[in-house]
Amino acid sequence: MHLLLIRHGESENNGIYRTTNGDLSKLVPDPDLTTLGRRQAEKLAAFFAAGKLPRPDVLYTSLMRRAVATSLSICETLKMSAIGQLDLHEVAVADDGPVGAPAPSTGQPASVLRTINPRLIVPDEATEDGWYRGSFETPATAWDRAQRFTSWLLDTYHGRDNCVALVGHGWFHQLILRVLVLHPPRPDGTLQSWFRMYNTATISLVLPGHFDQELADVLWMNRFDHLEPDELTV
Repeated sequence: MHLLLIRHGESENNGIYRTTNGDLSKLVPDPDLTTLGRRQAEKLAAFFAAGKLPRPDVLYTSLMRRAVATSLSICETLKMSAIGQLDLHEVAVADDGPVGAPAPSTGQPASVLRTINPRLIVPDEATEDGWYRGSFETPATAWDRAQRFTSWLLDTYHGRDNCVALVGHGWFHQLILRVLVLHPPRPDGTLQSWFRMYNTATISLVLPGHFDQELADVLWMNRFDHLEPDELTV
């Protein structure tokens, strides 16, 4: 399996953080993409179309608005569907929305998700009441989810000749990566280091790895050569 981890384009919250010197009070729940974020997604899709990135055989996306909107450009350009995956969402912490929010966003109604990306295959669990039913995650419970999701991914695709692409998030993608390279966080789930991913950057792995007993080869990290220097955002 060739695995591509794709971070979403710049979100409204990424833009707020960038332009307000990190003012967390202005963040919004389940943000959309900025104008720059949409351009980043379009340029990533064009890179796929030009053969500069491996063409996915299957594309999964987080159901957060910014990820679904990013998947739209890829779907339209490559004439393919995206499969909504409940366990791909970002770590559900308070700074995904306004500081002090009593609960995380339940996410967009299924009808809105289909409007954002008409090529999205919406899971049955996503209804008009949203799709997220949990409380705020701790780093430890997010690590448990990453292990669960990665086990499903390996059970489904390991050893198969597929290119699987996941449109998701900077924090959760690095948890998936940590599972695959056997670099777990601390026991409480906090991280010893941060693997930087710019908006719409990719991480590429091949599973199994080249050598015996090797789970994964990491081909590249934080690849962003589809963007100009002034389009790089975190």
